[in-house]
Amino acid sequence: MWVGRLLGKLFYLFSHKRRRIAAINIATCFPEFSSAQQKNVVKKHFDSLGMSIIESAMTWWKPSESLKTLADIEGKANLDEAIALQRGVIVLSAHFNSLEIASPLVISNTGYAFQAVYQANSNPLLEKIITDGRKNNLGALISHKDIRQMIRALKQKKMVWYAPDQGYTGKFSEIVPFFSTPAASNTAVSRLAKISGAAVVPFFIRQKTDNSGYVLTFLPALDNFPTSDNVADTERYHHLLENEIRKAPEQYLWIHRRFKNRPAQYPDLYKDIVLRK
Repeated sequence: MWVGRLLGKLFYLFSHKRRRIAAINIATCFPEFSSAQQKNVVKKHFDSLGMSIIESAMTWWKPSESLKTLADIEGKANLDEAIALQRGVIVLSAHFNSLEIASPLVISNTGYAFQAVYQANSNPLLEKIITDGRKNNLGALISHKDIRQMIRALKQKKMVWYAPDQGYTGKFSEIVPFFSTPAASNTAVSRLAKISGAAVVPFFIRQKTDNSGYVLTFLPALDNFPTSDNVADTERYHHLLENEIRKAPEQYLWIHRRFKNRPAQYPDLYKDIVLRK
């Protein structure tokens, strides 16, 4: 983790654009923080990003059993109860920096394996390294574009890990507040739950501040979900996510442009930042 923090500090120094994106996101979501507090969260965020590189290496190339003692599992009974319903489980999560290490920690401590929804990396070499590593600790990988496979897995009573928290402009996109700021958001979880009949169990991972391990939390399956209002369902998910982010703001993936691709009536928060396609 010390090496990871060093990598993060180098990333902070040399990645001006990503640093700027993180600063804009944090200022937008935490306006109550002073400028000094916001800057401190940005710096800690890059430390956390660096540590996530080390975590990924541990995840992909170490046996999951060797990581078992690093996890404190909260709410396992909530997951057990959802699985016992025998109707599939959507493990509703989000893009925290430590997400890669979550799957081996869950497998080694619960015996359960996820199928995970993912978006392919644009770099073919990185894509092969990542997918080969992930296959060691996952039941299967499902493309984020393959809705049919998601539904098929859920109807087969499998667990499907899904993190729909990033900026989204696809078929199921709606403007939904995130930390009170309008954001293009993915509302597909409501439709997946409705079509498949699956239970929806929120799941989050948080690194302990002393670097001794991780807290993995399974919340109770969402009751009265889905409703007939997909936007309200998504806002409910956002509130759960916001509560979790507040526990350790630096551990959420802030270098993603969460508020991009909004309709013209909303300001472009990233207009002065030019990124490669």
